[in-house]
Amino acid sequence: MLIPIVVGAPFLLIGLSEVNKVAQLERSWVSTRGTVVDNMTVAFASGASYAPVVDFRTLNGEVVRFADGVGSIPPDYEVGTEVTVLYDPDDVHSARVASWKRL
Repeated sequence: MLIPIVVGAPFLLIGLSEVNKVAQLERSWVSTRGTVVDNMTVAFASGASYAPVVDFRTLNGEVVRFADGVGSIPPDYEVGTEVTVLYDPDDVHSARVASWKRL
């Protein structure tokens, strides 16, 4: 009975830490809508994946384009898909697609 607790406790703590980080990010970053304009091919040693390239407009009207840091096979989003974007108002190029997988 003690072994599952000892083995599982670190994973629980890591998970709670990640939930806390995402909650802080969602409170301090701005949420807006963006549009997937491309799927960029990301090559790595064992193959390739596709990361969405997204355009969004900041609160002051600036149009920003960014490539999300998480790729997938096949692409998660088709070109033209609207997505929720979170961005740091002090560094708009640090934007991320707001999804469970990507945060």
